[in-house]
Amino acid sequence: MPWARRFFWQAVFDTDGISIGPERRAALDHRFERLWEHNGEGGIPYVPYLRAPWYAWIGRAEREGGVGAGAVAAAAAKGGAVYALQARHVEPAPEAPSAFPPTFLYTMSWEDPRADEDFLRIGPGSQVLTLTSGGDNSLTALLSGAARVVSIDINPAQSALLELKAAAVRASHALSYEDVWRLFGEGKHEAAPQIYERSLAPLLSQSARNFWGTRVGKYFDPKKQGLYFQGGMGKLVAAIHVGAKLLGLGNWLTEMADAPSLEAQVKVWESAWPVRFFSLAPTFLVNLFSSILAFTLFNRLVLWFGAGVPCSQYEMIERDDGVRLSSYAARTLGGVATKTHLKGDNYFYASCLRGKYLNPEEGGCCPEWMTREGVATLRAVDVEAEKAREEERRRESSSSPVSMLPPSSSRALGRTSSGSGPEGPRSSLRVIDRLEVRSCTFLEALKSGFRPDRVILMDHM
Repeated sequence: MPWARRFFWQAVFDTDGISIGPERRAALDHRFERLWEHNGEGGIPYVPYLRAPWYAWIGRAEREGGVGAGAVAAAAAKGGAVYALQARHVEPAPEAPSAFPPTFLYTMSWEDPRADEDFLRIGPGSQVLTLTSGGDNSLTALLSGAARVVSIDINPAQSALLELKAAAVRASHALSYEDVWRLFGEGKHEAAPQIYERSLAPLLSQSARNFWGTRVGKYFDPKKQGLYFQGGMGKLVAAIHVGAKLLGLGNWLTEMADAPSLEAQVKVWESAWPVRFFSLAPTFLVNLFSSILAFTLFNRLVLWFGAGVPCSQYEMIERDDGVRLSSYAARTLGGVATKTHLKGDNYFYASCLRGKYLNPEEGGCCPEWMTREGVATLRAVDVEAEKAREEERRRESSSSPVSMLPPSSSRALGRTSSGSGPEGPRSSLRVIDRLEVRSCTFLEALKSGFRPDRVILMDHM
C-alpha cells in the first residue's frame, strides 16, 4: 500500500483510539504459523469512491521446534515431496514486467512433453525446474514421478492459471472429474463462479485470487467464447476464426479438426482455396498476399501480445532461416497439416481450431494430466510423503509426555493411534502437493536454494 494511503487510514482509525500499525501483522507472523490470509479492499456505506483496506488472517500456534520441521527435512532428503506444503510461507507480491499484457499469453503449454521424454527422463526422485507457460507440462511432469516440480514464470497471470488448474485437482471433495474436464477441457462451466468461490479460491495465493476474482465468470461463461479464446493467444485465435468465417473457411476449420485420419485431413487441407492459391498463383500475387498477412498478423506487436514471440526471437527466425515470418508460419502450418493427425495426436492445433479439447474417451487428445487417469494419479495419496510425515509424528510422539501414558489416557487427551489431534484428522498428502508455483525468474528460483536436476529453459521452435 502506498505510504500516503497507509498514513491516511492510520490517522482515521487513530481518532477512535484504534491502532492498525503494521506491527500487528508482524506480531501475528512472529507468534503463530500462518495458514491462510487474504488482503483486499471494500467499499464504505454512503461514501462513494473511497475503499478501505482489510485483511483476513488465519493461523495456529506453532509446535515446539517449528511446524513440521522434521517432516520437511525428511522429505527434502527423499525428494522434497512435502517441502512446499509444510515450509513457512510468506507470499511476495509479484508484478508482471511493464511490457506484458494484463492477462496471460497462453492458455496451454505449447511444448510437447512427449518430444522431451527421451532427453529429460523425468522419473522418481527428479527435481524439476520448469517454465510455467500454460501449466500443462508442469502437471504432466508430476505424472512422470517427479519428486518436486517448481514451476516459474515472470508473468503472474500464467502462475495464476496454473494455480487454478492445480486447485481444481486438489478439490477432489467438491469437483468430480467431469467438472475438471468442463473447466479445462472444454473451457466452459455454467457453475464456474460458484465452484470458484466455494472450492477453488481458498486454495489459491493472494495474487491468484486477485487475478481470478473478476475474471472467472467471464472466462468460463458457456454463453461466451470460453477459456481458450482468452488471453493474448486466445484473442489472436478468436480473430483468426472471425477472419476464416469472412473468407468462407468456417466449416473448413471444423473439418480439419474432425478429420478421422491423416489422409482425410490432408485432403481437407488441400481443398482450401488459400492453399491452392499459394500453390498455383503467380509469384507476384503470392508475394502481395504474403505482404498483407505479414502486415496484419505477423507484425511485432501482434506476435508479442498475441503469440508471446519477443522481438529477439522474431529477428532470430528471419536471420537464421532467411525468410519472412509469414513464410516461416506458412511452412510450419503446412507441415502440421500434412504430417500430424490433429484429432488423434496434435492437441495443440486441434484445440485452436475447436476452441476446446476433445476428450480421448471420444477419440480425441489432450494434455496427459487432463485425462481421467491423469487427474486420478494427481489426486492419489503420495505414499513417500506420507511415510515421511508418519516418521515425524512418531518422533514427536516419542518425545512427548503424552506418549508415556496408556493408550486410553492418550486418546482421552486428544491423540489417537491414527494420528489425529485436537485440531482434527490430518489430510493426506497427494501427488499434486509436489507442485510449487512461483512468479520469478530462473535465477531467482536457483538463488532461493532449490537445486534441480532437470531444468526446462527453452520453448520448442
